[in-house]
Amino acid sequence: MILPKGSAKIGVIAVAIGLAVMIIAMATARGLQYEVKKKLESFQGTFKLASYDKGQALDSSHTAMLNTIEGGFRSHKISERLGVLRNENDYAGLLFKGIYSDFDATVWESYLIQGDWLHNDTQDQVVVSEEVARQLGLEIGDRVYGLFPNNEKPPQQRRMMVRGIYNSYFAEFDQSVVFVSGEMVGRLNGYETNQFEGLEVFLADSEDEASVYQALLDRFPAHIEIVRTKDEQSVLFNWMELFDVNLLIISLVLSIVGAMNIITSLLAVVFERSNAIGLFRALGANERSVRKLFWIQGSYYLGLGLVIGNTIGLLLYTFQHLTHWFSFSNPEEYYITYIPVKLYVSEVVLLNALVFGLSAMVLWLVSRIAVRMTITKLIRG
Repeated sequence: MILPKGSAKIGVIAVAIGLAVMIIAMATARGLQYEVKKKLESFQGTFKLASYDKGQALDSSHTAMLNTIEGGFRSHKISERLGVLRNENDYAGLLFKGIYSDFDATVWESYLIQGDWLHNDTQDQVVVSEEVARQLGLEIGDRVYGLFPNNEKPPQQRRMMVRGIYNSYFAEFDQSVVFVSGEMVGRLNGYETNQFEGLEVFLADSEDEASVYQALLDRFPAHIEIVRTKDEQSVLFNWMELFDVNLLIISLVLSIVGAMNIITSLLAVVFERSNAIGLFRALGANERSVRKLFWIQGSYYLGLGLVIGNTIGLLLYTFQHLTHWFSFSNPEEYYITYIPVKLYVSEVVLLNALVFGLSAMVLWLVSRIAVRMTITKLIRG
């Protein structure tokens, strides 16, 4: 690889830095969209199925109905109940989310900061958030009580032990939800052994959400409500969609800046080497030959800049993807501690095509300027 000298080096550096910044901007935007979406869906799935009549439970027949739908997804049963968690000193109104043996705790175990996750064979344990633990002064092994309204009767009470403490960095959830046994919540709600309140459905990354949603609407009866997380959390999803607008603006601005630098660099090359160009024209070279010369030289500078820019951007992406070394100073605002990155090959190719297209227009402009200069002016410089 032959590195350019003089003014041409500026153009190569401009293209390389601009492309590397665009790749990193795209990777962080896509990474944050993906991780926040995954975290939101880990709370209640891509879809949540429950009866419109809150007093009516689902049963194994609904699970079987769900399993007849084709697609890459998994599901688990839940039962929920509002109540009060208290100890000897304080109390907090919370949503008690009951989970069953089919609950996949992989994601939630990564949020644990103390203790362990719930055991399937015990029904007197609770996992609370760090915020709730701080508010009530709770530690692992502490005994607490759950109080649950019971219409006009005295509230129902359950004694539980704090099994684990989690922090999802999602304040709205951490302040309001604790995890308990689904069987315990089912008994409080008056369900039979094989009954539960709802189903949470989690799609694979490659699955088309719209087609599965339509299949759910077609398969389940009208009294079953199918809630999409993207509708229930529309404010956050709209916020994430703004990343696409910001990314487009950044890409266009940096592409234009890079193109302008190429214009400056190649024009400088024209004037620096005007004597050689003039001699080339005086020896009989036509305008097409001169334009071809500039296309070859300009394409080399452009290609060199793209190679260097892609190398820098992809190396930084790989480093962050493997190490999570760069982190947010305020994870509560972004719902995640480290800066996530994610790239799609098609978008990287499209980005390179955008930079190449704008730069090719610049090469065409510079070649037109070069061939229109008179031979005498070129030779005199």
